[in-house]
Amino acid sequence: MNTCPQVHSVGCYGTCQPDATKNGHTRHSANCRHFVPVGGDCRHTGVLFGAGAISGAEVLLRRCAEARRPPSHQGLFGLLQHDYWEDVSGRERTSGDDGTVLEFDLNAGFFKKKKYPGTIFARRYQNIEPRPFRAGLETTTSNFGLVWQYVSEKTPTSFQITHTDVKLHPLDPQEDDGRQKNTTARFETSYKFNDHNVVSLLYEHQAVEEQPFELDYDSDEITLTHSLNFGGNHRHQLESELNYFDQRGTFNVERLRWREILRFNHSDQLRSWHYFEFLDRVQGSFSGVEPSKERSYSISSTVEHLL
Repeated sequence: MNTCPQVHSVGCYGTCQPDATKNGHTRHSANCRHFVPVGGDCRHTGVLFGAGAISGAEVLLRRCAEARRPPSHQGLFGLLQHDYWEDVSGRERTSGDDGTVLEFDLNAGFFKKKKYPGTIFARRYQNIEPRPFRAGLETTTSNFGLVWQYVSEKTPTSFQITHTDVKLHPLDPQEDDGRQKNTTARFETSYKFNDHNVVSLLYEHQAVEEQPFELDYDSDEITLTHSLNFGGNHRHQLESELNYFDQRGTFNVERLRWREILRFNHSDQLRSWHYFEFLDRVQGSFSGVEPSKERSYSISSTVEHLL
């Protein structure tokens, strides 16, 4: 890993050459351009603090570093911070950000050229939300997550987990602060027997918590689907789906659903759809109300003839 300790001048468009006496790099020329080869295979990844030739410049402060060989993982990490420097008639003035970091945006990708690329991210940002006939609401949103994929024509697979935390601060001191938390995990995969016969599996978990509304529940949902094309030229299709959903907490919900959809292309002018669904559902709450139960069957057919 090469780290360039020298300072850039703002708006420069040149290169920097290696120098063993200065940690591997010489001072940058007045025409240094970022993202160009530096000392062979080291590249700069940002703009550094302005050199003395610039007066009254406001720039971003970053450290630059890049591996000499293309790594299996890469990304941008860093803290953006404003810095101001001025020299007027021999008098210097400087200023810069200092204190709590309220906003950031970090993102990193790894194994991008492999069959199993992934991404991790972390973000935080603030906003003021206007509300009619009420004081504005200051929100601080933090978002963290991981996304991973397995790229395969036979068995494509993906996994994703995210966590979002929103702090709600009303500008009216008489209102209480609030908070919303949401964590989601999602796994999806499929197996392709051939282009006309595919089985898929989807699992999703969600955890939700909100204050001051006392909303708190966890849910799990799993869906198994099968798609089959059959007949001459594979012109007919059967889609099957089995879904189970279970939610526990403020509102309890349990649901089982079985669905079949059959499509026939009898000819260029005649086709039909046939639909079947079975649903078994139980819903309740902590309010003491007796849970409601529902069980239903649905069958329908549609025929279309093009004149």
